[in-house]
Amino acid sequence: MYRFTSFLMIFTGIALSLAMSGCSADRISGNVEVIDICNFKELPWEELPEDVRSPEYIRLSPGEDGVILGGIDDIKIAGGKIYVQDWRNKRIAVFGMDGKGMRSLVRYGRGPGEYLNISAFDVDGEGNIFVVDGTSDRLLVYDTAGVCTRDEKLPFEIEIIKIIDPDNYLLALCSWENGPFAGTQLMRSDSLLNKKEEISRYTEYVDSNYWLSSSYFVTSADRIFFQKQVNDSVYCFNNAGTPEKIYLFDFGNATVPLEMRRDLEKAAESGELNRYTTLIEFTVIGNRYIYGTIREKGGPVMFIADKEARTLYKLPVRESGRYGVFRGCSSGVLISYLLPGIPGDPYPEREEDFLLALYKVK
Repeated sequence: MYRFTSFLMIFTGIALSLAMSGCSADRISGNVEVIDICNFKELPWEELPEDVRSPEYIRLSPGEDGVILGGIDDIKIAGGKIYVQDWRNKRIAVFGMDGKGMRSLVRYGRGPGEYLNISAFDVDGEGNIFVVDGTSDRLLVYDTAGVCTRDEKLPFEIEIIKIIDPDNYLLALCSWENGPFAGTQLMRSDSLLNKKEEISRYTEYVDSNYWLSSSYFVTSADRIFFQKQVNDSVYCFNNAGTPEKIYLFDFGNATVPLEMRRDLEKAAESGELNRYTTLIEFTVIGNRYIYGTIREKGGPVMFIADKEARTLYKLPVRESGRYGVFRGCSSGVLISYLLPGIPGDPYPEREEDFLLALYKVK
């Protein structure tokens, strides 16, 4: 069943949860919810309610700026604009909600105000773009005109960043950080990157040399979510960045064994990892539905789970067609993207334009 477990009342339940997920919940105050998704009834994707699986489409076109995407790594919606991390062209492309290209942030280089790589980005309430350059370990901030207003060396290695307000950041640190913050997984800092609170720590069951997927901070209408590869715990924060809950996804016998998590590359190369199921990319928990992506039988599979009806709908990414590939979630909107030429394309005439499919998180 869909179980609700008091974080303070049942210590053994927490111990089991942490053992299964291989994570630490040192500073999470509140509750742990165990979602035994392994016992949900599986139904065909097409049996999802029409209002859940029918998206609003936005065609991203160059517009007067001539913005043409080379690829999509992350997407955010903020302040009535769409921000797309274009990994191939090392830039952040900005579109209006009508899909028209507005401008691009391109500052590739080694000089002041320039980056070598966009490892992660976020947008604050004023439209300023924060870029983490994981190659040079720098944080750069650009205003709405594209002017760099901040360029500084990071005091630790940041994997992803979430701007809560002008003096509160949520940070996920890299597992290979070996400085004073070695072992810290999640923390909250001020705007000068001084630690305010350590939220969780890595355990020994981590392979820093092999990645199944990227990690993200994603948002529903009133919550922020984070998860790490092969870690089936989803951290939930309120909009103020305060940790509230851990959702532990139980895949039963298909859960990746702890010892295997130490050397994912070996397990992947041998094919042994394909026997197991785990959360990848990101997971968002709405009032009734859960949205995300799992790795199953060696490939990515999108899923939507109905908590009340205890039903699970899965769609392999290779068969996603007009539903798109889940790539982000901002302000309560789940975002998929569709490449040109996919079966069932609502705009079959498009050649270079990307198409976004937006689903309201329910």
